[in-house]
Amino acid sequence: MTRCGRSTPAARPAIVRYANRHLGFLAGLLIAAVAIGVAYRYLFDPLGERTVLFYIRSCIHAMGLTFAGWAVHLTFAAVPRSRLGGVLRRLPLSAEFVIKALTMTGP
Repeated sequence: MTRCGRSTPAARPAIVRYANRHLGFLAGLLIAAVAIGVAYRYLFDPLGERTVLFYIRSCIHAMGLTFAGWAVHLTFAAVPRSRLGGVLRRLPLSAEFVIKALTMTGP
């Protein structure tokens, strides 16, 4: 309780605070992913496979890849003061990219 009689709000984890600040960026990424999924399906598939269900599948796949990449970036960016963040900062940039790529392909 504070002096004014209000209860103190529960501290949110750093990853949740970071995610709330970047929801607009995620929305933009998802819209771009849907557009790329539709364009890819339209340009590179045979005429017989250009159905609505194939377009939906491409969009869901692109959104999943986008969300996985954003989640990995979010996880590594939200923990700059942890031991893991310190280790990643001391690695060369190429090693950091490899670790992020392996993390995205893990699940």
